[in-house]
Amino acid sequence: LTAADNLWQREFRFPVGKSLLWKLALNARVQAPLALAHDRLFVATGNGQLTALDPATGRLLWQQTLSGPVIKGLAANRNVVVVATTKGMIEALRTRDGAPLWRTTAHEPLFAQPALSATRLYVGTSRGNLLALRLRDGHLVWRVGPFGMIQMRPALVDTLLLLGSWNGTLRALSARTGHTVWETRPARSPYCAPATATPAVRSEHVFFCAAPAGPGEPGFYTAALEDGRILWTWPCACHYASPLLSDSVVVTATLQGHLVAFKTGSNQVAWDRKVATAFFDASPVGIGGILYSVGLRGEVAKLSSEDGRALALRHIGNDFMFATPAVRGDTLWVADLEGNVFSLKMAPDAHVPGGN
Repeated sequence: LTAADNLWQREFRFPVGKSLLWKLALNARVQAPLALAHDRLFVATGNGQLTALDPATGRLLWQQTLSGPVIKGLAANRNVVVVATTKGMIEALRTRDGAPLWRTTAHEPLFAQPALSATRLYVGTSRGNLLALRLRDGHLVWRVGPFGMIQMRPALVDTLLLLGSWNGTLRALSARTGHTVWETRPARSPYCAPATATPAVRSEHVFFCAAPAGPGEPGFYTAALEDGRILWTWPCACHYASPLLSDSVVVTATLQGHLVAFKTGSNQVAWDRKVATAFFDASPVGIGGILYSVGLRGEVAKLSSEDGRALALRHIGNDFMFATPAVRGDTLWVADLEGNVFSLKMAPDAHVPGGN
C-alpha cells in the first residue's frame, strides 16, 4: 500500500478545505453503511450504539444502545431502522424517535446488512442461513440454509433474492418461500466467493464479484438473471465493494484503487480510473449520472459515470474507511474506523487531474 499511498499523495491528494460542512466524533468504530431516511442520518457503531443525526448540521437527534456491536447490519426506510448485531439480535426501531418496535434473535452472529422490502426484511447469518422476517413485528416467515457464511446484503429483484455465500455460490431464491431457483459457482477461489458484495441487476443480467483464484483470473462476472449462466467475465480483484449501476454502465471498485466501468449492453470497458489507495467494503454510491467513492485511506472522489471524468477530489480523515457513504444531491456523508463522521459538500473543482 505504501507505493499506492505515495502515488495518491503526489498526484491526487486534495485537501477538504471549505468542503467540510461538519464533523462529529462518535469515538467508536464505524464499518456499517451509513443510511439516510426520514431526514435522518443513521450511524451504527462497534460499541453497540445506533445514532440518528440531523444530516444538515450533525446535531444529535436520538441515540439507542443495542444488544451488541454492528459490523454491517444497518438498513432504514421512512418508518423503521433495522440493525443486526454480532450478538445475533435483529432490532427494529422507529425512524422518527428511536422508539423500540421489536427485537428477535437469529441464534447466530450477524455480520451482514439486511435488505428491506415493503413488508419483509431479509438477513444472512455467519453460519450461512438466510432469514425472512415480517417487517412489522419481526415474525419469522422462513429460514433456509446453511449455504456458507453470508456477509452481504441480499439483492431483491422483483420476486427473487440474489445471495452469495462462502461456499462458493451465487444463488437466486424465491423471496416468497426461500426456495432455490438456480445457483451458479464461479471459478473457485482460495478466498471468499461472492459472499461480501451485493450483486447489481439490470434487465436480464446480474453483475457480481468474486475473489479471483489468482493473478489474471476472473473477478467480475455477468450472469443471466433467468438461470444463472455465466455470460462474461473480467480479471480484477473487486470482491469487497458492491458494484453500482449508473446510467448505461456498471461500476466496480478494485483492491488496487481503481473504479472500472463496463457498458451494460456489451460488457466492454467504458473507462478505468485510479482514484484511491484501495477499496474495501466502502462501495461506490450514485445519483443522477454522478458517482461518489470513498477509498481505504480517506480518498473521496466525485466522477461522471458516463466517462469517468473526475469532478471533485478530496482527502479526509486519519483512519481507514470501510463504511459505504450516504449521498443526497452533492452532499456526501462518510465515516472512519475512529468513529468520525463527516459531511462534505462535493462541489465541482475548478481543475482536477485528467486521464485514466
